[in-house]
Amino acid sequence: MLETVEEKIERFRKYYTKMIDNAVAKSNIQYEGVPAKLLLCSIIDSLSIAAFPDEKNPKQNRIRFAQTIKRHSKWQDHDRVSMLQIWKAINSMCDVPQEFESFKLWLEKECNAKFYPSRSPFQNSYSLQNDPLYKEISQEWPKKEPKKLEKLNNKYLEQFTHRNLLWIYRNRLTHAFRPPGKGYQSPFKIEDDPYYKMVIDVKELIDQNGEKRWELVYPTGFFKNIANNCLESICCECLKKKRSPFLEYSEDSFWLIN
Repeated sequence: MLETVEEKIERFRKYYTKMIDNAVAKSNIQYEGVPAKLLLCSIIDSLSIAAFPDEKNPKQNRIRFAQTIKRHSKWQDHDRVSMLQIWKAINSMCDVPQEFESFKLWLEKECNAKFYPSRSPFQNSYSLQNDPLYKEISQEWPKKEPKKLEKLNNKYLEQFTHRNLLWIYRNRLTHAFRPPGKGYQSPFKIEDDPYYKMVIDVKELIDQNGEKRWELVYPTGFFKNIANNCLESICCECLKKKRSPFLEYSEDSFWLIN
């Protein structure tokens, strides 16, 4: 008896649910969850093929990944822009472009107001809610024309969205097997949401102050939630369209097939 479309979608759901559960096995969540995060990013990559089957060209991987996060992840902060990442980008430049000088002053004021160190080491973290939405910060961003934004050190404002930063994180895991930055997640609990964490570098035991900086942390639980949400949303979309997600994956023995 032939499998119905509904049965194929359910088989697809069960397969990826099992893969997600295996990705976060106990042995994979050690070492900052790097093995688990890498596997979960691969799963999201794979799901994106079913989500956007018309964009299978390898050159479109980033676009397909970003669209999947935007449409299926239920991540409410994906369109927020990381002010601290912009601040780091500006500070890394020898000379700030003249058109960004007033923006730099505005950004410094905003960062100082929203990201200030607490006296308690247990409260030195902030959620991504502190970051503005893309449409909000674009009002402050320098413009060449009314609707054309300037580039900062050859980078578009879009590249500082958390949606794109997740892609950067995914690439670092894939090609270097380590996360970007020097932040670290809690070793004692599962964390579901990204956050900024105050990190203090202490060079000597008697140094109580040390060098303080903010690091962006994407914890393992967040990657698992993203993968689960994408899976469920894509399955629901396939049901509405009465389309089997398996049709979008090549099983040809010729590896170089488009």
